[in-house]
Amino acid sequence: MRRLGLLLTVSLLLGGLSAPVEAATKPVPHLPNVGGPVFINYGSHHLDSGARPKAPLARTSVPQGDVSFDTSQQCTVGLAVNVCVNYTTSGANAATSQFVSDMVAAYQHAEDVYTSSGYKAIEADPNSGNATPSINVFLVDLFTWQSGAYKGAYGFTAPAADSPTGGTDGPAYMVLDNDFSCDQHSQTGFPDSCNNPYTSTQVMQATVAHEFFHATQFAYDVDEDRWFMEATAAWAETQVYPAVKDNWQYLDASQCGVVGTPWLPLDDNSGGGSGCYNMSVYQDFLWFQYLTEKFPAKTGSMPSLILNAWRYSDNSHNAARYFSISAIKFALARVRASFPATWLAFSAGNRHPRSTYAQGAHYPASAAAWSRTVSPSNLSPTKLYGGVRHLASSTFVLMPQSLPTTERVHLAIRSTNQAVSVAGVTLYYKNGAIRTYPLTFSNGVAVKNVGFDSASLLRIELTLANTASTYTGCWQQQDGYSCRGTPTIDRVGLSWSASFYHL
Repeated sequence: MRRLGLLLTVSLLLGGLSAPVEAATKPVPHLPNVGGPVFINYGSHHLDSGARPKAPLARTSVPQGDVSFDTSQQCTVGLAVNVCVNYTTSGANAATSQFVSDMVAAYQHAEDVYTSSGYKAIEADPNSGNATPSINVFLVDLFTWQSGAYKGAYGFTAPAADSPTGGTDGPAYMVLDNDFSCDQHSQTGFPDSCNNPYTSTQVMQATVAHEFFHATQFAYDVDEDRWFMEATAAWAETQVYPAVKDNWQYLDASQCGVVGTPWLPLDDNSGGGSGCYNMSVYQDFLWFQYLTEKFPAKTGSMPSLILNAWRYSDNSHNAARYFSISAIKFALARVRASFPATWLAFSAGNRHPRSTYAQGAHYPASAAAWSRTVSPSNLSPTKLYGGVRHLASSTFVLMPQSLPTTERVHLAIRSTNQAVSVAGVTLYYKNGAIRTYPLTFSNGVAVKNVGFDSASLLRIELTLANTASTYTGCWQQQDGYSCRGTPTIDRVGLSWSASFYHL
């Protein structure tokens, strides 16, 4: 349906969810009638002294205010719940009718991909004001709106009403940029429309896939962990539009996440905090890319493993027993996969993405924590002491230089909690072969002896990881970690030594 000349006022109410209390099931949030940006997908720039850091999509407070303009509307048709795009054709927030038509087609396509792949249909907003069950999308110039608070933004999704079932599910509304053009103020960061290899329409399509997946998530649980919501939404972009790899920009090795800072926990709902520009939740989509390439069985056109994780976390009737990481572990169990072994393989594999991922030639390698070159004049043993945080890893690199074929290295790893510790040694050969050997702990110790000659070997890498994923105080924090709780085992002492010898 198309309506012209209607005066529309969109009120973005900014009160956060009321603080939940610990319970056996997830508490029901008290949502305003329109909005309350719980899991928003937008960025703000932090510029100082002329510097221009790459500012990510961040979760911050949005200034209160209204957007009022004469609006037109285009809606999807024939869906269980339609999407109505509200826009204006004049002024700072103007969008062309053709661009809106392309956006409506993108929503129609995203809905078809998600529902045909087994996901729930989005829930209708009872306050939408539309004639048919639907949700609203509002187009504004997010590069300039609200005195710059949205500069660099693509859009965001927020809850629109309380759950119709008494759970923590609910309908959404969305605010997207009006044209996805380059930021006219040249304040480029993440997302970057100025230096993007894709057209404005393609970036819009990827954003629709991302934001519509948020609306789909809301049908399961509005109150689910932010890291899980953002990482799976970023992953979903290329499931809907495989040719538009806009999510690759989040893999920049200078940013926080499983690539840039693998020693930080995967499940930090704050996205690593202000020091990481709240960014890590987006880079962490690589975890879900890994899982779905490793376990590719599909429902419809999308891998089933992520669908099953969301089904496990479904709280639409206030009865979910699982949340984010626990739902993922149960989804892995369905395919007979060990979570500790999978986490180790992922952590070690990110050091050589070209051979780990189908399109890994385009991915940067994850950061190493430490490296050392070992030569005949420098064969002294190495001993390092430290710890690894939960759902994180650290990789240490030893490189042989001018060492004979008889040279060997003895590695010994000690853990203060072997129940949650995993370790592996990866050998990188000069012929291009890469082999990872998982290690077994016994009485808190794991050992490995390997050849260490420079004729055949480029380097060896020791990856230490902490798979702890239990929490206390669930649903009592604004951010926190999984279940917005506190890890029961946040840090495990993992020390290692390397001694060199001849055969």
